[in-house]
Amino acid sequence: MSRQDSLKRLLSIRMRVHPTWFPTVVLITAILVTQYPGYYPLWERILLGLLGSLLFLVIIIVIGILTNLAAILSNIHVRNTTLFIFGEVIIVPEDGLRPEHEVIIALVTLLLYLVVAIIFNGIYLVQSQLSHSPFVLLLQWLAFFWYILAILHIIPVYPLACGRLVVAGIWKWKGKYFRVLRFSARAGLGLGVILALAGLALIITSGGHSTNGWLFILMGWSLYRAAVFSVRRATLLGILSYTTAGNIMTRELAVISPDIKLTDVIRDYVMVTGQDYFTVIKAGRLLGTITVRDIKRVAKKRWDSTTVNGIMKTGKNLRTLTAEDTTADIVELMDQLKVDRIPVLGGEDIIGVVTRDGITRMVKTRARLKV
Repeated sequence: MSRQDSLKRLLSIRMRVHPTWFPTVVLITAILVTQYPGYYPLWERILLGLLGSLLFLVIIIVIGILTNLAAILSNIHVRNTTLFIFGEVIIVPEDGLRPEHEVIIALVTLLLYLVVAIIFNGIYLVQSQLSHSPFVLLLQWLAFFWYILAILHIIPVYPLACGRLVVAGIWKWKGKYFRVLRFSARAGLGLGVILALAGLALIITSGGHSTNGWLFILMGWSLYRAAVFSVRRATLLGILSYTTAGNIMTRELAVISPDIKLTDVIRDYVMVTGQDYFTVIKAGRLLGTITVRDIKRVAKKRWDSTTVNGIMKTGKNLRTLTAEDTTADIVELMDQLKVDRIPVLGGEDIIGVVTRDGITRMVKTRARLKV
């Protein structure tokens, strides 16, 4: 793979910071503020705390980028990643996932966390001999944070690094990836609860002055949320991986002509049937799709003079499915495109539409039946 191809694939990955990061920034800031002597002005301690927490977040993002790059260079087709304080949950298409992929991601994650801890510790040791500025204490605490996180990754529960190795090993040996993943992620959920309770116990026994207690609560809570995220995803994909677009698509299509004006679409279709998604077909061939949201982007005074043909999604903007596409991949595509419906083609003819509501109903039904 060329460098240009690797860069294109890296830039195409959707990376998001999990909502747990926002209270994490506040908590890390509070922990760092309490570590400075009282003779430092409060505003300076808060500023240093914010600097430390934001630097922590930036490094997590950099580690996420490097992990994704390592995955791409190892021919892992990464679609998107979600960042937590101890790493990321990487999402790849299920039909391209292999046990060795989990091994690569785990080893790279563990190595990067350890390297970052060593770098901060080295800078701290050098600077502590040369200066007594407040930044030196900040470096010491950042090194401590990263060592704790590196040690945490040695625990064999998902989604921690060694947990990934265990999942990969059992998967390679026994198969049944989603079942193994759910079990390991539930173990991670339990560990998150234990860490949080241990932190709470430290805080109570110390009279509320235990910094390590707050740190344990932070790590436990974040691990718990990541494990919940992983369990839900494994459960969902375990259900979706065995169904295809042909199984769940609806054949009831709201069809309109490309020459009809937007006013007529609103009056004769939207207001009468409540439909908000239409396939544009002429001579039996799919030309494009249009939604109420597309119409609303056009000023009302232009509805009488604008036809469907002028604003419908066509060509590269129109994504379609085949009847063989797995539902798991369809969900990923919908999330990526931020759409709720995708047409299904059989050759050049449209044979149905997969809707997010249809997928949700199928998942809920199977969950109630526990199948």
